Amino acid sequence: MKYHCSPRSTALRSFLCLTAFGLLQACTTPAPSGSNEPNAVAPPVSGVSVGSNVRNIPEPGDIQSQKFAQVIPQIAELRLDRASVTIKAGEGFRISDLRVLAYDSSGKLLGRLKQTDRGVQPRDVLSMASADIVQGIKPGVGYLELSAPAWPQFGGDRPKPTLRLEVVVSN
Repeated sequence: MKYHCSPRSTALRSFLCLTAFGLLQACTTPAPSGSNEPNAVAPPVSGVSVGSNVRNIPEPGDIQSQKFAQVIPQIAELRLDRASVTIKAGEGFRISDLRVLAYDSSGKLLGRLKQTDRGVQPRDVLSMASADIVQGIKPGVGYLELSAPAWPQFGGDRPKPTLRLEVVVSN
């Protein structure tokens, strides 16, 4: 016997399954250590970023994209909650788990940037498995570079605030 479901009910069922899986994954995956440990070990994640939308719920102090025109020109420096991350080859970590903080020229905290421009190097050690996941390819030291988004539109002629996070990939 063959069952026919409307596209709407199929989409709703898929959404509920993915949401439940994402919540389960968010509740069972340990969060990375905070700033108390300068060399935190990131929790391993698969190459598929299922459930990452759960982690993108706005928090107080987040700089929302609607405020970029006001906030981005004020950014003078970006800082992270850690000095480095250690992962194993084949594993990865979510960029959205990092706390990228934006400061103005007087050192005043402007808020957390959840959206950043990003890149990795060298590409034989690290890769971007998705827009939110950095994956270790082989043992070595690489860097994740994060910078202020929408800089050409709002940043003006100043240098783009950029930071580098050391990523150690082990066996």
